[in-house]
This record gives sequence, C-alpha cells and structure tokens, in this order.
Amino acid sequence: MQEMTREELELNLVRKRELNNKIKRLENLRVEYVGDTARVGDARKGPIVKIQGYNSEAVDRRAAELKERILELEESIEKTEQWITGLPEGDERNILEMRFVDGMTHKSIAAHMGYSRSRVTQIINDFFKKIKD
Repeated sequence: MQEMTREELELNLVRKRELNNKIKRLENLRVEYVGDTARVGDARKGPIVKIQGYNSEAVDRRAAELKERILELEESIEKTEQWITGLPEGDERNILEMRFVDGMTHKSIAAHMGYSRSRVTQIINDFFKKIKD
C-alpha cells in the first residue's frame, strides 16, 4: 500500500467535515409546492427559502452534484482509514488513528494514552520521519 503524507492525513479531517456539511445540505434540499411557489428546506433544520417559479431541474442537478461529491469524499476517507488500520498494531497506530480518523487533539490523545502532549507530538513526528526515509 502506498505511503501517505502528513498533509494527506490532515486532509482526511477536512474531508470528514466537508462530508458532514454536504450530507446536511442534501437533507435540506427538500421542495414543497405552495401554489406557484416552492419552499426549499426544512424549517426544523434550517431556513426555508421561497422560490418563485421553482426550477426542479436545478434542484435535481444540485442534489446529484451533492450525491456525487459525497461518494467521492466517502471513498477518499475510506482509503485513508484503511491505510491507517493497515499499519502494525501498537501505540503508534492507535495515536495516528485517534488523530487522523477520530480527529482528537494531541492533548486529548495524551490524556487517553497516559502520555504528555509533547510525547504524542513526538510519536507522530517520528512516524512521519520514519516513513519519509
């Protein structure tokens, strides 16, 4: 399996946030007809937008775009997480998993593992130095 860089692993956290955002946006893409006006959204989950002369093709196209991006993000996240879980078992892998899969801070990882925050940082930095060589 191809090695990943620190930047690629950090990007996994960004992708997870984007995935959650896209899922919420897709859920809010609901249309309710009220006369010749369409209401888009769910008042319980966010603002309602009234659209005069509703264009169902545009909403359907946006939904398809969101679904496509969601699939791309899910595949990328899965690839990254499989790479991490393919590492040898041990504290190093556990720390990388907590940081780049679960999104935990160095401080919270340290508290969970019984290390200092600086030790967690050192383990992560040493890992990337090791795979770079």
